[in-house]
Amino acid sequence: MLVIALVALAICRLFADLAPKLDGRELELEIEVRCPQGFAVPPLDEHGALAGVYLPGGRRLPTARLRLDETRTVDGRLIVPATVPLTTSSSRKYLDVRFNKDHDLLFNLPLRSHPTAADREWSQWVESGWDAGKPEPPKEAKFHARYRVRTIEPPPPEPDPEDVRAKEFAALKPDAPLAAWLPFLFESPADDRTKVVLQRVEERQVELAALIRSGNATMREYALQATKYPAKPAPEVTEAVLAEGRDIAAGIREFNALPEDDPRFNDVPLDLRTRFNNWKQAWWTIHQRLGVDGRPPVREIHDLATIRARGTAMAEIEVNARVILEALDKSAAEKQP
Repeated sequence: MLVIALVALAICRLFADLAPKLDGRELELEIEVRCPQGFAVPPLDEHGALAGVYLPGGRRLPTARLRLDETRTVDGRLIVPATVPLTTSSSRKYLDVRFNKDHDLLFNLPLRSHPTAADREWSQWVESGWDAGKPEPPKEAKFHARYRVRTIEPPPPEPDPEDVRAKEFAALKPDAPLAAWLPFLFESPADDRTKVVLQRVEERQVELAALIRSGNATMREYALQATKYPAKPAPEVTEAVLAEGRDIAAGIREFNALPEDDPRFNDVPLDLRTRFNNWKQAWWTIHQRLGVDGRPPVREIHDLATIRARGTAMAEIEVNARVILEALDKSAAEKQP
């Protein structure tokens, strides 16, 4: 049974219609269709202008669009190009070119089953066929086509993303905006990059404060995360983080006034939850480093979130704010004499 199976497999392989290759690469046909004098491209139907290799009674083969935008005129005749897939090694095949249902052309395709380097050159012009039930059209009314084989070049290898980012980092000028440096702080760790970026953050806290107030959500998130690195946050950073807390509170206040059928009802609390999660870490850092009372902005957010916590993302804000308040109360109590 094993021998029979192997023989059957070998026979199937032998007679299979496999896509031909040249120099180990897949092939396609570059074609040009030469139209009769006076011919104008007709209005296209829903299928568009197509070309492809055709096998009588065989399987459906892939087609490609005629490149009508690249049509040129030679000796008063339109030349229309296309590039069609060559996925058959059948010796009996045709080239089918279709402008619309009234101009559906068939050309003999005397291309060997397994093309060679010689087939890279343009073939002779081949006349279009005609309906056998009708008189043969005059020569000047016929379409002609020629073709040549072209290997499909593999796409260039994708560059290593890490190499790309390393080059982008190396290209940064020392005076480049802090916004250009921050993303490198949150990518795959690289000690040399991290050291440089942390130095930029420490030196440019005024820029950092401006990014905390940014309307760009990603950059605002980067900036809030970066507040944990300066040994002593600048007053501008403290005020920017406080302003973000006030904006979050204002957003919750606006949400509390939204009717449940408002299109924004589900999205607003999700956005506020994300902003709060980024903000709470930055504000905790400010509290720890500068010793400020961190409770007032957190308490305001907590109390506002409690109003409509049930069944919304506000519940998570309310719980997290309550946990932070408890930690802040405990910290304040420990500092009392």
